[in-house]
Amino acid sequence: MNAELAAVIDRARFLLLDFDGPVCKVFANHPAPQVAATLRRLLVDQGVTIPADLLDEPDPLAVLRWTATLNRPVIVRLVDDALRAAELDAITVAEPTPYAREVIVAAHHARRGIAIVSNNSADAVTQYLIARRLAAYVHPVIGRPHGDPGGMKPHPGPVLAAVRELHTHPEECVRQSESRTSDADQSRP
Repeated sequence: MNAELAAVIDRARFLLLDFDGPVCKVFANHPAPQVAATLRRLLVDQGVTIPADLLDEPDPLAVLRWTATLNRPVIVRLVDDALRAAELDAITVAEPTPYAREVIVAAHHARRGIAIVSNNSADAVTQYLIARRLAAYVHPVIGRPHGDPGGMKPHPGPVLAAVRELHTHPEECVRQSESRTSDADQSRP
């Protein structure tokens, strides 16, 4: 760890974690490509024509994001509800990320607040935390805004909502996400 990153972590009072990746692999045993295919079938059942570039999309969140371009809020909510149900199924067999539990417990014992900010549904995140006996260590849980894929990360809204719920300022937080950015970028809320 470089000195600059160590200084950021030392002054942080709060740890903001993404869920899928840093805490667990949501679709490790409930494959995401199958969920994406289910969402596409749901769209077709609603009379939606799927564009060629989405036919093989393996990421259900990408399918949900695309659904928002239809400008049909009822269908967006329908797809979001189906994805939420799939996530609730998936987290029952999700694969924990090695040492995630230890990091969460250690941060709690170090009196650092821990929040989860995720593009997964808050219900799925909360159910995972309850099942793994981690719910007492994490607050708040900010999931994707229901029926509003445009409000998902990288939109700053979810991170800012967590900062508000923690009654703090962004400079007091360190964010860990699944994105492939540099360590310095991950220290920014």
